Amino acid sequence: MRTSKYAIIALAGAGMLSACSDDGWKTGNPQMDVKTSLGAACFGDSLRFTINASDAEVPLSTLRTQLFFGDEMVSEKVIRTKNNGSDYTGAVYVPYLANIPDGRATLRVILQNINFTKTELEYEVMITHPEYPSLILWLKTARNIPCSRRRNMSILSGNDFLRNLKDTSRPRNTERTAMS
Repeated sequence: MRTSKYAIIALAGAGMLSACSDDGWKTGNPQMDVKTSLGAACFGDSLRFTINASDAEVPLSTLRTQLFFGDEMVSEKVIRTKNNGSDYTGAVYVPYLANIPDGRATLRVILQNINFTKTELEYEVMITHPEYPSLILWLKTARNIPCSRRRNMSILSGNDFLRNLKDTSRPRNTERTAMS
């Protein structure tokens, strides 16, 4: 009985070792074609993209877009790629962070297949602050204060702003009382 157990285990082990063959392992060659212009975006907006992804040998796994300000990754979008040769559309968010001047950011696009073979492309993207001609400050008193552009990136100076706020905080009474 004991000998037959060992014989069965030995035969099963030999069968498992001979069944595993790494001869057909393919690394693949993921390829992508960016179909949209990735030249410019504004802070607080999204950078939209359409990418055609394909791999002739191995099924695809993931399409990843990463936005970098310098060496720091500030935004990422991951899309699962199910079909070979399909167009994938997405958007990576461009955050509006404090104390970051207009300039260039790097968009890294990474396509990966199921065997972890990756293809990477990098694009420089010009990032700017949005320029609004004017803003409107809405108050709880149902009054609004129009704020117009004065200087570069300056909307209404401090003294004017405070005077406008003080004017709106007092109720406007057109009748004069006897004490005034």
